[in-house]
Amino acid sequence: MATTLPGRARGLSALFLVLALTAIGVRTHLQSDASRPSGWTTGPSTVVYIKPKTGVQEIAHILRDAGVIQSRWAFLALAYIQGSLTRLHAGEYEFTRDMPLREILQKLESGRVITHQVTIPEGFTSRDIARLLVSERLAEAGHHHPDDFFLSHPAP
Repeated sequence: MATTLPGRARGLSALFLVLALTAIGVRTHLQSDASRPSGWTTGPSTVVYIKPKTGVQEIAHILRDAGVIQSRWAFLALAYIQGSLTRLHAGEYEFTRDMPLREILQKLESGRVITHQVTIPEGFTSRDIARLLVSERLAEAGHHHPDDFFLSHPAP
């Protein structure tokens, strides 16, 4: 039994070392990410639409495919650490390609979506409003009847 204790101690030491190095790596990444002032971003922006009831893993996939984030796993890890996994909102968002992960999560948590202003002239009927929304690409015309429509995100 005395011979297994040093082996167990070595295993625990190795596990502790891995956990410590992981924690240092995450901390270093977050500190370098936080070294840029909030709102300080450059480069082209990307508009991403997150559908209602989209899970955090799918959100990470969407952001990765759009080039907003480089690592789905880093995004998911930070979302877990910050407790953001269930607090991300659907909507249409604008991100820059070098936006820090922390800022991306804050934007998704707060629901700071793109807003579209539309002026509806006095006297417009519901059909006129529907046509206006379709012309502004904020809704799509129905497939069965031209006066049917549904709200959507703008088409790319």
